[in-house]
Amino acid sequence: MDWQYRKELRIGKRTRLFSGLFSKIIGGESCFIRIDKLSKTLSPSVSYLLMNDYATIDESEFPLIRIRFTGEKSTDENFQRYLFQTRDCYRHKKKLAIIFDAREAGIPALSHQRMQADWLRENRGLMQDYCQGTAYVIPNKVIRAVLRVIFSLQKQPVPYKIFEKESEAEKWVRGLDL
Repeated sequence: MDWQYRKELRIGKRTRLFSGLFSKIIGGESCFIRIDKLSKTLSPSVSYLLMNDYATIDESEFPLIRIRFTGEKSTDENFQRYLFQTRDCYRHKKKLAIIFDAREAGIPALSHQRMQADWLRENRGLMQDYCQGTAYVIPNKVIRAVLRVIFSLQKQPVPYKIFEKESEAEKWVRGLDL
């Protein structure tokens, strides 16, 4: 069973709050965290936990959110974590825009493409209420085809555009009503 929690994490002399997700795994429990704002110096154990993420989420420029696909192979665990973290971006219940940077993306398993389509369906209302637009940075034609497959299973419920360069995506997103 997964649950959200809030806890203090001590790194050196600095203390920061972080949100995260506990997930029970074979042989015990493991902590998967999404760090909002934390010292650049991470403990080795925290750095290890972040290495296998399917995507990283940067909210430091909120209401602009950047989601970067890492190139890691999609697994049930890391893909569910990515979906959970993406939904968590809406916790502020304020207007936002998202840039999905898929320049390093691998091809997700078909089951994960279905999970993404289901996520869009389940979070349609939330997205329509708060997301002003989504920009996709996808120079790779194969990854663009994957996005078309996902959108054939479930239409994107908010305005979106696909770009080859991040600068073009950022320009479009900055023109939205945030």
